[in-house]
Amino acid sequence: MQQAYDAYPQDVEVIGSIGLAYLRLGDRQRALEYFNQAIDTEPYDDRKSRWISLKNATEYWLLLQQAGAAADSGRWQDALLLYQQAQRQDSTNIFALTGLAHSYYHLGDEQTAWRYYKKAAQTDPRSETAQRAVLSYTNRLPPVQALRLMEELPASAQQATLLQSAVRDY
Repeated sequence: MQQAYDAYPQDVEVIGSIGLAYLRLGDRQRALEYFNQAIDTEPYDDRKSRWISLKNATEYWLLLQQAGAAADSGRWQDALLLYQQAQRQDSTNIFALTGLAHSYYHLGDEQTAWRYYKKAAQTDPRSETAQRAVLSYTNRLPPVQALRLMEELPASAQQATLLQSAVRDY
């Protein structure tokens, strides 16, 4: 790829392809640099939309990655702010919703945490990420309280495999 870039430094397809290669390698920051360069290099406005779309998606997932890194290092206030920013961009993203829930929980706001755990389960009842998040919360509670909260979930979420299994285990 570098040879192609050296030979054709103004070729939008080469530039964008390098961005895609970095994206596949998990290096979102480098991918973003190439997507921005592709946008700047593309002479035709009607053809920029591809690179703009890739740039926007990469920025979003980079934001979630940064939020996850903040959470992993115990910087819950930072994680909360980043997850809030992600949730404002996409209110149905399960990772943003569960990240908000975990952040609120670790900051001591269990009521708000449960609201986001519940919203994640409502948004995508079949999502194992949402189910595991709900269980991470309810498993810390006395069984009676956990069962009561799980009954608040929509029927479609209560039918989910992981949650049904947990209810049987209580």
